[in-house]
Amino acid sequence: MNWQDLLAIVSIAAIILGLIERAALSSITVKLNNIESSTNDIKVEFKQLRQDSHSADNRITKLEESVKSVHKRLDDMQEHCGKMHLE
Repeated sequence: MNWQDLLAIVSIAAIILGLIERAALSSITVKLNNIESSTNDIKVEFKQLRQDSHSADNRITKLEESVKSVHKRLDDMQEHCGKMHLE
């Protein structure tokens, strides 16, 4: 075996190893792209959940204010009925 044969074998081996490495890197790249896409989807969903939570907080605050107002009116009516009953 002369140096030209050895060089040819090494060249073929390098090409094969390069193709294997490229296939492995391609697979890793696809997986990373899928992870990135999933992460972006989660970010969008989390942002929507945060907005929904903020909206629910606002609605609860308004509801509490309304309930407080109703209780005040009921207390006033009860007091008024009590005064009428005593008369």
